[in-house]
Amino acid sequence: NIGEGIAIRVEFVEQLGVDAYVHGIVATPHGDQNVVVRTDGRRPPHIGETIHVNIKDGHIHVFDAESGLRLGA
Repeated sequence: NIGEGIAIRVEFVEQLGVDAYVHGIVATPHGDQNVVVRTDGRRPPHIGETIHVNIKDGHIHVFDAESGLRLGA
């Protein structure tokens, strides 16, 4: 539903055929955080738009900004 989920301000969109990678910003209590979300490449969002996403269990990957290493299981 519109307005539900995590709000992401779209900064850049990589269109790769059926998939698109949305690079954006999430506002948190600790400041803005960069995120990348894979979405449907047939209907990618536009730069400057705010999208709302829900993440499926087991489909989140978190990386250390300095080392690039994946955090968690």
